[in-house]
Amino acid sequence: MHAGAIGFTSPIQVAATTSGAALAPEIDGIVATIQAQGGIFVLNHPCEKGKLWAATLQSFDAIEVWNGQWSMRDFNPLSQQDLDDQAARLGLTAAGIAANPHLTHAMAEQRGGPQLQSLAFYESYLNSGRRVAAVGGGDRHMLLPQGSPTTRVYAATRDKKGILDGIRQGRTYISRKPSGPLVDFRADKNQDGAFESMIGDEVTAGVQADFRVVIEAAPGGRVDVIKNGVVLRSEPIVGNQFVLTFSDTPATGDWYRLDVFELVDPRVQQSTGLILRSAQLLGKDWAVLLALFSTIRRSALDFSYGTLLPTLIFPEEVDKVLNASLKDPGYCRGAITSPIYTSR
Repeated sequence: MHAGAIGFTSPIQVAATTSGAALAPEIDGIVATIQAQGGIFVLNHPCEKGKLWAATLQSFDAIEVWNGQWSMRDFNPLSQQDLDDQAARLGLTAAGIAANPHLTHAMAEQRGGPQLQSLAFYESYLNSGRRVAAVGGGDRHMLLPQGSPTTRVYAATRDKKGILDGIRQGRTYISRKPSGPLVDFRADKNQDGAFESMIGDEVTAGVQADFRVVIEAAPGGRVDVIKNGVVLRSEPIVGNQFVLTFSDTPATGDWYRLDVFELVDPRVQQSTGLILRSAQLLGKDWAVLLALFSTIRRSALDFSYGTLLPTLIFPEEVDKVLNASLKDPGYCRGAITSPIYTSR
C-alpha cells in the first residue's frame, strides 16, 4: 500500500515487516504521529494493482482519486480476486481480518480502470458518512510533466498551513493539468442569493438549496452532478465559461460533487489512441512509453527540468487522449471535485 504524508516535521519510524493483525494499528499510529505534527495522511492510488488499500484505518485526511494521466497505463479494472490476493499478501486473511469493505465495493466498478475504481472507493467512504478530501497526484518519476493532474485547494492563506487546512476541510478539486478546467461549485442554503457554501461546506437537511456551477476552459465538454454516487443531472458545457444552476432538497447524509469531462478530438483518438491502447494490452510500462515516444515530436522533449531523462511535453489533444474516460466515449477527465455535504 502506498501513502502520501504532507506537512510533517520530523522523521516517522515505520516497521516495514508488520503484517496481519498488527498492520492497521501500526499505520494508525503513523497517521496519528503525522497529524500531531500538523501534517496530513493521504491514501495514494488505492486501487493500483499490487498496492490495494486492503487495510481499514481509523483516521486519514484524503484519498488520491486521480493518479497521473487518467488512462495512460491501463484501462483494465481490477477484480475481487486481486483484492483477495492483496489481503493474503498483507497477512489479513491468515489473521481472520476482512479486507477494507470500501475496496470490496470499488472492485465491483467494472466500467473503467483502476482510476475509476479509486473514485468508487472514495465515494463508498462518503456514503458511509466519512468526510474526506479528494486529491490528485502526478506520481512523477521523470519523463512525465509536473502537475498532471493538479490538485487545487481553496485556502484562507497562501502558505503551508493554509493549504493543509484547506485539504483537511475538504476544499479541493482536481484538474487535468495546471491549465485544465477551472471549477467553482457553491450552494445557497438559505436562498438569500449569497451562495455561501463552497466545496467542503454544508447545506441544511430538509431545506431546499440552490446550487451554482461555474466551469471555465472546457467548451464542448460535459458536467455530471453526482449525488450520493449517482448522476443527478448531466449537462453539456456550452462556451468557455459555463454556468449551471439547479435546486434540490437534501436529506441528512446527502452529498453533492462534480465530474467535469472535456471533449477529445476523434481524429487524435483514432491515431494516438489506437497506438496507446495496443501498448496497454501488453501490460508493460516500457511499451506504453515507447508508444508515446512514437507519437510525440522531438521538439516536445524538454531538457530544462534538470532530471536524468527529458520531460515529455504532450500536445493538448494527446494529453486529452491520455486522460480518456473508457465509460464516457469521446470524453476525457477534466476535473473532479470534493463534495458539498448536508448537515448531519
